[in-house]
Amino acid sequence: MYCTTEPQMQEKDSIGVVTLACCLLVHIFAKSYWKQLSVLFGLVVGYIVAVCMGMVDFSALSGTSVIALPHIMPFKPEFN
Repeated sequence: MYCTTEPQMQEKDSIGVVTLACCLLVHIFAKSYWKQLSVLFGLVVGYIVAVCMGMVDFSALSGTSVIALPHIMPFKPEFN
């Protein structure tokens, strides 16, 4: 969604800067295997920051259950 107001741009820019900084810091200071996970770490930190700033909308999850079983056959086969 495109932001038209300046405060919204500043919030999104700050989340982007935090995410990029976390990616770079992990990539610089981590060793071997952990260095490969720098992007994942940055995404997780950026998502947590966005949740703390109230930018994540959980309203779509209000009507769902925590654990659900899939419908094996949602249709009935019909032979004519």
